[in-house]
Amino acid sequence: MSRFNLKRGSPKDEFPNLDRNHTVMGQILNLHMYTRQFNRATESGVIFDDIIRPGLEDPGQSTGTKAVGCLAGDAQSYILFCDFFDRVIESYHGYKITSNAVQESDFNYDNLKGGDDFDQAYALSCEVTASRSIEDYSFPTHCSRGERRELLTLAEKVLEQLGEDLPGKLYSIDELSHENEGRSVVMDSPPLSLIKIGVARDWPDSRALWLMETLYKKLRHPFIWKPHLGWVVSSPAEVGTGLKASVTVRLLHVAENKRLDDILDRLRLQMEATGCPGIYKISNLQTIGFNEVELTQLVVDGVKLLIRMEKRLENNGGIDDLVPTQK
Repeated sequence: MSRFNLKRGSPKDEFPNLDRNHTVMGQILNLHMYTRQFNRATESGVIFDDIIRPGLEDPGQSTGTKAVGCLAGDAQSYILFCDFFDRVIESYHGYKITSNAVQESDFNYDNLKGGDDFDQAYALSCEVTASRSIEDYSFPTHCSRGERRELLTLAEKVLEQLGEDLPGKLYSIDELSHENEGRSVVMDSPPLSLIKIGVARDWPDSRALWLMETLYKKLRHPFIWKPHLGWVVSSPAEVGTGLKASVTVRLLHVAENKRLDDILDRLRLQMEATGCPGIYKISNLQTIGFNEVELTQLVVDGVKLLIRMEKRLENNGGIDDLVPTQK
């Protein structure tokens, strides 16, 4: 553990104002915990104020799913500041971290039941994403320009190995921006929320696409894995499997039901507005404590139940008998 000697006041002087903070970080952090972390720094230079800055820049909303309000700067952050991060993970995921726990994994899609028979009048699209971080590199809020450029070079090497089976080309954001000058194609800039917390520093320098796990292993650059946390990434909201399965669904009536928050909590799901009236993205809230198939199954079963409720409400029926027990 390194000691950071930045000129600043005492922990009491530097303790942030959390009065209107609605993040998980804001709920958990107190002066005693802040004092314990205050003079610590990881070997790459991450200090505790770096970790909680996202939740201070964006204090979250009083309703809906709470944001975690913190981001790790590197893998060591989860070890050095474990008494903080463990509390955040336990609160956000509803999962108790123990020293002998091991995050399980299951990628056998044959174990998934009923993922191919959604009612297409309601289920409009689906997607699955998985977050990973490369061993020996800092996370986005803390990595240097040089590290990002090394990762881009690594991605280019990976693409060269794909061959004819998966043909393609790696386009950096910078290249796309130049190619689309004078055309109607618009390259989105990073949202202000990412700029504030440092994830979008030096944009678009060395930003490109993410590639396949097996090829990274061939290049001897493994993803970061900790037995009790699983796959470790910058956000504690995504540790464990790093997997998010989501289905975009038409739910005009369910979205207005007064029991919606309770139902989603029981199903371990979250709902996000898409910008289109009545159209929502349903996904797993938890990423740790379940394997990949189990998390996807939660989404499949939950979406089907929400669609059943929607049909019931369309016909002016009740849904109390459909409300599940806690998953």
